[in-house]
This record gives sequence, structure tokens and C-alpha cells, in this order.
Amino acid sequence: RGEIDRSIRWQYNRRANWTYHLQAGYANLQDPFLFINDTSALGDGKSFRVVYADRIQNLYATAGMSFRKADRWLLNATARWNNYHGLKGQAEPWGLLPLEWKFNGVFSLPKRIKLQADLYSWFAPYYLSKSGQASRTDGAFDLNLGASMPITPKIHGWLQFNNLLNRSYQRWQQYPVYGFHFVGGVVFSLDKSIP
Repeated sequence: RGEIDRSIRWQYNRRANWTYHLQAGYANLQDPFLFINDTSALGDGKSFRVVYADRIQNLYATAGMSFRKADRWLLNATARWNNYHGLKGQAEPWGLLPLEWKFNGVFSLPKRIKLQADLYSWFAPYYLSKSGQASRTDGAFDLNLGASMPITPKIHGWLQFNNLLNRSYQRWQQYPVYGFHFVGGVVFSLDKSIP
């Protein structure tokens, strides 16, 4: 299995706080493995088979920007476009995303309290329907918020709210994500160097 990847990358720091980057390239993937949902009579439709393509060519572009202000603010935004073509050995690039973008922001308050926001979206990948036809899942848009804070020097608490918009989507066919939910926890540090 091999990969030949040729790309051009450009990065620019206009000011100390901002960074921009662009990357475009071409990849020739030899014998890549793909996950395709099992549509056999014995399968439940929720399991996957690993299949191999003889070749997949990908013309891609990535763009991103980030902002950092000391230890207080950190913002990142990236987008990636993939044009999968020249497939040999498979009908479609099963499960591979044609377009995705991400945003992540972290804001640090005094006393080491951190707030975080994540936004993630993509366009639909291909899957194999039970009728044997190539289909696409719906795209997705997911928003999450989180916070963490120290309780004592060795104990930290955290809380995360996921899928705030309560949207139903599937990254993999027949595996829907949870609707709105939240999780939390406590982290204990066993590092003896912490007073």
C-alpha cells in the first residue's frame, strides 16, 4: 500500500496573533482500504466490511486561519475539499468526506477556568444501500460547548454539552449520533510534583 502526495503549502503570519494557511495538492492512493456497510442477507446493516480500492486519486485543497492572544484566546478554523476520482476496484470512495470544516475556540478565564466551543460540519459521504445502490448520507452540522476548572490543585472538573442544536445526522450510515446530551466528570492527578 502506498501513497504519492504532491502538495504546495503557503502560510502567512500577518500579525503576531493571526496565522493563515492554504494547501493544495494531489494524492495518488494505491490499495487504500475503505469501510463499506454490510448489506448481505446475514448482515444487520450496522456492521462494516473492509474493502480495498486498487487506486483512488484525490485533488484536494485546505484553508485555515488561527488567532491566538497570549494564553487567553485561541481560535482555529479549517476547511478541506476533496475531489476523489480515478477510482479503480470500487464504485465510489465509500465513507470518505468530500467537504468538511471545523471551528474550535478556547477562552481561558482567570484561575485556570477554560471555556471551549467546537463547530463541525461536512457534506455527505457515500454508503451502500440495502438495494445495492450507492447513496449519500445527509450532511451534518454539530455544535458543542464545554468548560473545565480546577477544584483543587490535583482535582479538575469538566462539563461538556454536545449536539446543542439537537440535529439528527449520521457520519456512518445506520449509526445516528445522540441528540442533545451532556457529560461531565472529575480528573484526579497522581503527579507527586504538584503541591
